[in-house]
Amino acid sequence: MLPDNDKSSAKFTRLRREALELLSRQPGLVSSKSGANIKELIHELNVHQTELVIQNEELKQSQRDLAKISREYEDLYELAPCGYITLTAKQTISRINKAALSFLGEKELKLNLSTFGQFIEPGWDDFFHTALKNAAQTGNTQSIDLKLRNKAGLPLWIQMEIEADCDEKGQVLQWRLVFVDISQKIAAETALQESQERFKSLFHNAPIAYQSLDKDGNFIEVNDAWLSILGYARDEVIGQNFGNFLHPDMQDHFKKNFPRFKVVGEILGVEFEMCKKNGSNSIVSFHEKIGKKPNGEFKQTHCVFSDITEQKKAETSAKRLEAQLQQARKLEAIGVLAGGIAHDFNNILFPIMGFSELTLEELPENSPVRENVNAILTGAKRAAELVQQILAFSAPRQKSPEPIIVQSVFKEAISFLRAIIPQNIDIRQEISPTPICIMNDPTQLYEIVMNLCTNAYHAMEEEGGLLSIRVNEVEVGAGRINKGMEMTPGRYCRIDIHDTGSGIPAEHLDKIFDPYFSTKEIGKGSGIGLSVVHGIVKEHNGCIQVKSRPGKTEFTVYFPITDRIKKKDQIRQLFVKSIGNEKILFVDDETAIVEIVTQSLERLGYEVTGKTSSVEALNEFETHPDRFDLIITDMTMPGIIGTNLIKKIREIRPGIPVMLCTGYSHLADAETAKALNINEFIYKPVSINELSAKVRKIFDQTNEPQAINEPDNM
Repeated sequence: MLPDNDKSSAKFTRLRREALELLSRQPGLVSSKSGANIKELIHELNVHQTELVIQNEELKQSQRDLAKISREYEDLYELAPCGYITLTAKQTISRINKAALSFLGEKELKLNLSTFGQFIEPGWDDFFHTALKNAAQTGNTQSIDLKLRNKAGLPLWIQMEIEADCDEKGQVLQWRLVFVDISQKIAAETALQESQERFKSLFHNAPIAYQSLDKDGNFIEVNDAWLSILGYARDEVIGQNFGNFLHPDMQDHFKKNFPRFKVVGEILGVEFEMCKKNGSNSIVSFHEKIGKKPNGEFKQTHCVFSDITEQKKAETSAKRLEAQLQQARKLEAIGVLAGGIAHDFNNILFPIMGFSELTLEELPENSPVRENVNAILTGAKRAAELVQQILAFSAPRQKSPEPIIVQSVFKEAISFLRAIIPQNIDIRQEISPTPICIMNDPTQLYEIVMNLCTNAYHAMEEEGGLLSIRVNEVEVGAGRINKGMEMTPGRYCRIDIHDTGSGIPAEHLDKIFDPYFSTKEIGKGSGIGLSVVHGIVKEHNGCIQVKSRPGKTEFTVYFPITDRIKKKDQIRQLFVKSIGNEKILFVDDETAIVEIVTQSLERLGYEVTGKTSSVEALNEFETHPDRFDLIITDMTMPGIIGTNLIKKIREIRPGIPVMLCTGYSHLADAETAKALNINEFIYKPVSINELSAKVRKIFDQTNEPQAINEPDNM
């Protein structure tokens, strides 16, 4: 740039040149006749005058340009979208544009009287004044975000730049403020932040586990549910590979299939077994999609999963229960079949036993035929007991415990076991020869022995081994009763059943007596045997213990010993006391049964009318209602069943004694008989001695006491 004197010299030179050029185009202004000096003076004056004219025109043009610029500046200042405010040194507003007034909600302000501070949100004053001070001290523009309140009291966020105009001494003459409204931006940022916070809260507090993986299968993020399910801290997971948290059997599966997933982009319901921090495992079900970058490249996975461990256990339990239900249905079907077989079989056994008893009564004591007839009678009784064991599963009925000799049941059970146990299993028995008597049901004791021994031989079925059975009497003192043994000191029958099989795993020992718990293969058992054994033992005040290790399992059962012994001649004595002369109507649809009962009771002095049709029996009673002293009827018969026959007979003659007997029927039992006020209820097959005793019992309860004479042939 030229110095100021140089600029003036250049300007004068320019004006002189332009004036001379202008005068040269107007020769009439200077007379050629004038003297040289006058000419020069006039010329000089003309030049100066011309210079003044030129300067005057330039001045007018400059004024016009300045006015234009001023108008443009005013337009720019007033119409600008940003706010302009000028503050005096005392921070009063000396100038403000329309945009600033609009932002502040003002139509006009009293300049030099109004302060900008009146619009600042309380708590932001110090921040604003610090910015003013920094602008004055540093001379640099200060940029700040400031929160205001407009005239209506509504919040206003602005972004402001502050400049200080100072004199040569650094004293502030004024401040210039330029600002724009960023309320929408702040609102958007606040909404975004709130949205992010809500998402973060939802993400971490969601009840379902979430995880995201990078392209290498490493964790980017997991939520609190994920951490809660698996028990880890977040810093133990982030950055680690997903495969490290899988069961070892599934790690290779993940490595092979993760690249395929990134190509497919979605998986639904895939199950993984994941390792918890405490060492246990959880089965989880995954639903996963991939997230992509704008260019379509893989970015990360988005995955949710739920812990289905309990669901899997429930499904397993449901399958087990379904199998148990199917087994129960099979047992129910077998029970129905067994009931039908039992009914027919008992009807067959009844006459066999009856005619055998009659034959024995007629044979001399030294007859060689007696042994054969006794064998027939024993076989029939064993068959009847077998039917009762079948019915014990198909239609259990309560029986009162009775004194039984334990050895007799074991003798029968071991004989049966030898027939079904494979030859590679030896049976060793150590049974006390001294009779041991306990209060029990022979069928239930037989069931205990068979269940325990069957379990034992199943454990040795493949490899073979030794089955040991011991029965003896022991004295159990208070010092020998261990924790968990619900026993009192006293004399006990101790039953030990040992095997040399594979043993029971320790984790199963406390479950083996649970209903339907079984570790056997399908077809090897239903899991109800040991629970039945446990129930029978507890019901009879006994105790059962089990010890097991590989190669040996020991079951020990204790039953209290009783001094009550059943007399051998009890049935014989009942037979002697069971004679009479009353009239009996006997009804059964089996001809053989009618014949044996009629013959047997008539031999005792009773007058018996036998009928094989319940309809004919009812007609007979209607014709002669006072002829009979007792009605004995079968339950299951064509025409009219036993209970209905009893009802019809008592409609004719209330109070007549009745006895109901059945081979098997789901329609009748002891409770039914009691509800119908039936005098006696018995199951077939029944010995003639027992039948005659019950007949006599009814008459003795309904008649006056009378002397009973022993028959001549007894």
